[in-house]
Amino acid sequence: MFEAFQTTLMQILILFLLMGVGFFLSRRQVLGEGAVKSLIRILFDVVTPCVIIDAFQLERSAERAGGLAVAALVISLYHIVAILLSRVLTFGRHRDPRVVASRRLCTIYTNCGFMGLPLLTALATLVGPEGVFYGSVFITINNVFLWTQGVLLFQKKEDFSLRAALRNLLSPSVFGVLIGLALFLGGVTLPTLLAQPVEYLGSMNTPLAMLIIGALIERSDWERMFADRRAYLPVLLRNIAFPLLTLAALWGLGLHGSVFLCCLLLTACPTAGNCVIFSENFNGDKDLASKIFTLSTLFSVVSLPCIIALASILLC
Repeated sequence: MFEAFQTTLMQILILFLLMGVGFFLSRRQVLGEGAVKSLIRILFDVVTPCVIIDAFQLERSAERAGGLAVAALVISLYHIVAILLSRVLTFGRHRDPRVVASRRLCTIYTNCGFMGLPLLTALATLVGPEGVFYGSVFITINNVFLWTQGVLLFQKKEDFSLRAALRNLLSPSVFGVLIGLALFLGGVTLPTLLAQPVEYLGSMNTPLAMLIIGALIERSDWERMFADRRAYLPVLLRNIAFPLLTLAALWGLGLHGSVFLCCLLLTACPTAGNCVIFSENFNGDKDLASKIFTLSTLFSVVSLPCIIALASILLC
């Protein structure tokens, strides 16, 4: 238990130090709004697909293929349960539909891309070489729910465009999964001339993602953030309640190994940065979403190691 807690805490602290660099650069105006947007595009469009493709460069086996199917099922069930529970648990006394939509979105969706993939990479000693391999499935399914149910939180059903949702689903990350999966199932190994650039670009994922998160946190309203009581329930659900429910369900189903740890780690990640973007683009409460995102990210330095330590006890 102590070793798992110590390893996870150390890696998270390293990631937070990298976030601190992004925070400092943003505070010094080195990373302005335009620069952050450019870095996000590079991360989304180039780096993340390379991470995913590189992660699928594993020897094909029945065990890994089966683990991929199990992970997809578990992740789909998680999103369905999280969506249902969020309808019951995050309404409270707030009748403003903008507030309700942003609180529900921040409760359901985790930072599986920006923070999840770097964590899986950093904790390879715990989750094994299949970490990002299974994590890529989480990102894909997360995007499917985000661009359908997530959009519907802010829009009326009659205003929802399935064509627009499908267009948004065809992201570089999804293409990365499709390419990686095809290579994995076909038993194809990229030649060195292609594999090396993909690996080099993928190695940028952790520092780049942390710099971006740090810059986004720096822009939060720090004076009012801790005083807004509306933010605390989504943070507690996102960082504690939902991961514990996932942990209990996975353990009860008898899952173990990399699939168990990957699914748990990604559901225990803090609120997604996309929740802030969605709240802004779809007329939600962007200010509240930003507060929840920042508080959830800061709280994860405590919650994530504790969840992993508890999982290690059950797996012993």
